[in-house]
Amino acid sequence: MSEIGIYFGSKLITIVETKGRRVMKHVQIPQSQIIGVGFEEEKVPEELKLVSVLKETLQKNEFDQKEAAICVSGKDLIIRTFDMPFIPGNELISAVNFEAKKYIPFKIEDLISDFQTQADKVGKRNFILFVGIKKETLDKYLSVFNELNIKISGMEYSAFSLLRLVHMAGIKEKGIISILGVDLKEDDEANFLVLRNGFPLFSRDIIFSGDSPLTSFEGIQIDPALKLEKLKAELRISLDFYNRKFPSQKIDSIFFISSNEFKAELELYVKERGLVSKFIDSEKFLGKTSTYSLSLLKAYSSSLSPAIRPKTRIDLLQAKSKVQLAQTTAIRHGFAFSLSALKINPKAVFFALAIWALPNLYGYYKKTPLNNELRMVTGQRIQIPGIGATLNYEALKQVTLKYNTKAAVINKLLNNQVYLTEIIDAIPRNMPKGLWLGSLDFKNDRAEKDRHELVLAGYAYLEQRDKELESINDLASALKSDPVFSKYFKYIVIQSIERTSDRDKNKELSTFTIYCRTY
Repeated sequence: MSEIGIYFGSKLITIVETKGRRVMKHVQIPQSQIIGVGFEEEKVPEELKLVSVLKETLQKNEFDQKEAAICVSGKDLIIRTFDMPFIPGNELISAVNFEAKKYIPFKIEDLISDFQTQADKVGKRNFILFVGIKKETLDKYLSVFNELNIKISGMEYSAFSLLRLVHMAGIKEKGIISILGVDLKEDDEANFLVLRNGFPLFSRDIIFSGDSPLTSFEGIQIDPALKLEKLKAELRISLDFYNRKFPSQKIDSIFFISSNEFKAELELYVKERGLVSKFIDSEKFLGKTSTYSLSLLKAYSSSLSPAIRPKTRIDLLQAKSKVQLAQTTAIRHGFAFSLSALKINPKAVFFALAIWALPNLYGYYKKTPLNNELRMVTGQRIQIPGIGATLNYEALKQVTLKYNTKAAVINKLLNNQVYLTEIIDAIPRNMPKGLWLGSLDFKNDRAEKDRHELVLAGYAYLEQRDKELESINDLASALKSDPVFSKYFKYIVIQSIERTSDRDKNKELSTFTIYCRTY
């Protein structure tokens, strides 16, 4: 019988079908294909896009299994390790959850979590491996596979899936060893694990590019040589951090799950760090014809979960089922307890009914005359068109508010209206002999209540240019001195004076423009 393993990576989704331990077929889906899938609605939930692409891929490649094991990248999980004193089994769950709160950035109630312990009998302490996933993230995966009509047989951290390759390679897990899964050509996260007798002490994910699924497939590929340098730097950071956290737990050797292309460089680097390096041959699992792919190995390892059970037994699906069962049981027990404890006392029932009935009857007795008076007053109302006689107080308040709003709008229009008759009358009263207006332009700024402008354009003819200039200046000065005009227009200035010819009368005259504004 064949099995399916699916790896949900940050940049790739990989599906593998195996029979026994042999790869039958596999397919990879770029995450960018899911983001760019064509939907008319822009705000289509990610789950629906994922369902659409997965369904099409499974049908096209003839994957017809109804059950699949999945593994997810570290970005979807919270993985922490810490130690605690020996605690009785009935108190362990609550104690672990309480301790885990110190190491996670959000509420423990928002997680579905599971943990595994390793006893240190000498130090009388428990070492805890805690793994959690946000409820909304887990529900997304469950929703997707429910739509695909595929049962999830198990969900695990992709780095833990790779431990099956360690088992298949015949590597003894006794002592302290580290595992590094890396692919310098495929833009997947690298995983660094440290194991003590097969139990994870420390884990870290190494990202080579941005978190966006579009980075690798629609952007510029990162050169493998640059990735190798970043891997060395990140490995140094990981080892230094591990040695500070576990100074007495020295790593014996590092096992690489990687292609052979950069084997020499990695061996040299690890040797400089004083460690022994060993490489796990992936061709034993994928075959010599397959190109090395870390995401393919993760999906392959996940598909082997029914056959190979690693020492790391974290089951997030079972943890979710336990939470749901506990909630259902608590509701049932609470309801059963409330019914069994309920005893009916006739006297108490009669007393309760009396307490309820007496105030209601008294209230009805007191309201009756008031209601009669209200109906009489309502009937005597003056009939006003558009206002019903039966309107209550709240309805009348709404009518009043409506009319007040209209009145306020009318008042605003009236108050903001500019009356220019008296102001404009000041112009001819101050106009010197030999000057006359050609045009008058008034501008009202509707956005600003008190910002208005007036432009006076006219002519001057006194046979001599000097006298014409003097008369134009006299007009500007007279307007500035006029109490009515200057009260409204604060700024008055001669904007231009030019000489022009009157062709009809064959005369030279002056044109002028006086600019006035209220601000």
